[in-house]
Amino acid sequence: MFDEIICSIVAEPNLVLQYFLAKRRRSNASIKQIYADRTKYGEFHTLFNQLLEDEVSFFQYMRMPKETFFYILNKIAPSLAKKKRNIQHISLEERLMVTLRFLSTGTNFRALSFDFRICHNAIAKIVYETCDAIWKMMKDEFMPVPTTEKFQQISREFWQKYNFPNIVGCIDCKHVMIKAPANSGSDYFNYKKYFSLHLQAVADAHGKFIFIDVGEYGRRSDSGVFNSSSLYQAIENGELNIPPAKPLPGSIEPMPYVLLGDQGYPLKTYLLRPYPFNNLSAEQIRFNFMHARARRIIECAFGILVTRWRCLMTELQMTPDHVTIIVQACCLLHNICSNLKKPRKILRWTNPTGITVNRNSHNHPSRDAYRRRCSGPPVGRIHLPNWAETCEEIRAAERLKTITDWQEQWHIDAANAAQAMEDYADEVADLEAPRVEVRRARNERRNANRRAARARLSEERRRDRPPTPPALLTTAASCGYAGEEAEGN
Repeated sequence: MFDEIICSIVAEPNLVLQYFLAKRRRSNASIKQIYADRTKYGEFHTLFNQLLEDEVSFFQYMRMPKETFFYILNKIAPSLAKKKRNIQHISLEERLMVTLRFLSTGTNFRALSFDFRICHNAIAKIVYETCDAIWKMMKDEFMPVPTTEKFQQISREFWQKYNFPNIVGCIDCKHVMIKAPANSGSDYFNYKKYFSLHLQAVADAHGKFIFIDVGEYGRRSDSGVFNSSSLYQAIENGELNIPPAKPLPGSIEPMPYVLLGDQGYPLKTYLLRPYPFNNLSAEQIRFNFMHARARRIIECAFGILVTRWRCLMTELQMTPDHVTIIVQACCLLHNICSNLKKPRKILRWTNPTGITVNRNSHNHPSRDAYRRRCSGPPVGRIHLPNWAETCEEIRAAERLKTITDWQEQWHIDAANAAQAMEDYADEVADLEAPRVEVRRARNERRNANRRAARARLSEERRRDRPPTPPALLTTAASCGYAGEEAEGN
């Protein structure tokens, strides 16, 4: 019997294929039923058209305006085009909506599968393909390699906004939390006690990324990530279009264009870091302040990136290669949204008390900031009416103003401290005076009581003393003590 079955299977190979196909259809029948009504209950089919009618809701859901959404859709459409089949396919709009929803919330693929009525495996494939298409199709437009003219423009913007010359960008690293990869040991375990990948980025004066490098082990330091990056190799080999050295404003000695980094980066001719924080002079403290003021733009860029694309706040449950694709797409979308954002409408209202209220169409009025309008210039800043003066005169004026302010403040603080000490001494004397009088009176009473007690004791001893015998009186009289004895008796 068994031999007959084997012979029939060998003679009819299509029977084996039909058997496994039928088994697969039976096992997937219940799963497919969950997603059968995707066009009826799926989030895209029930919500997308309503979002298009409300700009604020669309921006809150997609993290971008409608114009930016369809601009990205037209750019990536050739890369995501699929062959038409008889089965119902997933549209490009739905693919982009699923991807943006994952990037903006960090919701896992299984949860998204129930929202959009799409299998979680298909969700993952859609997200990876869309992010890869965004990076490949729009990288050259929104994150190109800067030219010499672009670097010079960035330097001018840093000088205008932060008063720091010859700067072509600010560099820093950020950890992206991931699930521990298989058989990776401690390579991805960082000093913050979680597994991560490094994101190294360079930002311009407006907080947009001009270079990014993703994928280094989380346990490496910032300097180690920089030394192994393609940016470091390009700068060392002279392949980057950095402008030649240029004199600083008010000087004649040429100085190179540099990147600004924090204490974790090495000091190079093209990389400027702050002074160590010990035994600093006034000029070094001033330099560190200006350095931090200009370098904070990269920190702001990371903050905006993570706030807009909140998947970077969660632990990404995927392989390091897929994490790299996700992070690259988020950085590029950050630049796209920054370039294509619409001007925000601000409604101002000033009441008689002088308080200005800023009401934004995208924010709740209860979260608006109430700022006191000041008629004069800000305290501690120098506003010169003639901006045609040389930069050296401006710096000299600022330096003189700073030193003068410090000296005046020091004298004021010293006078205040001396006055405070005098007031404290007076208060202590006022508090101690009654205590001294009380202590003196108590001591006088104690001494008087002691003297009185000694006098009483002496009187009692004299009164209780027995009379002197006659023989002793005779002897005392013969020795010259009769008068005293008589007086004593």
